[in-house]
Amino acid sequence: AADVLAQILRRPEAQADPGRAAKLHVALAEILRDDVKDESAAVAELEKALDRNPRLVQAFGALEEILSRAKRWPDLEQAYVRMIQRLPKGPEAAQARLALWKTLGELYRNVLKNDDGARMAYSVVAKADPEDAVSVETFADLSARKPGQEGDAIAAYRQLLRTGAKAAKAASALVSLHASRKEYDQAYTAAQVLAHLLGQASQEEIQV
Repeated sequence: AADVLAQILRRPEAQADPGRAAKLHVALAEILRDDVKDESAAVAELEKALDRNPRLVQAFGALEEILSRAKRWPDLEQAYVRMIQRLPKGPEAAQARLALWKTLGELYRNVLKNDDGARMAYSVVAKADPEDAVSVETFADLSARKPGQEGDAIAAYRQLLRTGAKAAKAASALVSLHASRKEYDQAYTAAQVLAHLLGQASQEEIQV
């Protein structure tokens, strides 16, 4: 069956129809995975399917499942990157792109332990969707831990304050960040927010 499908895929009429070719690649991948037990070959076919039709959710789900089960994390990272690159840049795919960026960020942060990669991924999400408080907070926290990125952390924590999400945490972080940069007027303002508006300042922050 695998040989027959491969032969069909080589025909010009199959290659001329991206939708049909994508489905044939998926069918071939399923045979390679389930019958031939060659998951690497199956992954290659699923990638070809997505090259022809990036919106083939079935193919991407199968690709994620194979790579996650085998704990092939670097391969999964590259699969997400390729998928982001395949999706059109317009508004019709904006939500799908952001979902991929968030998933890639979590892979970097929780599995690959790559804070720089996670910060890069969450910076995209935070800029594209400033109302996504979880992503903005994650980007702020990652930036606060990275020397030289205090400015990005400050901007992100201010965004959290504007949206009202995690206001006490954001204001407390701003006190520390501004004080570390010797920006005492801004540190004082953030401490006032904590002490008088939120009522959650620590003794050290009250001293500020």
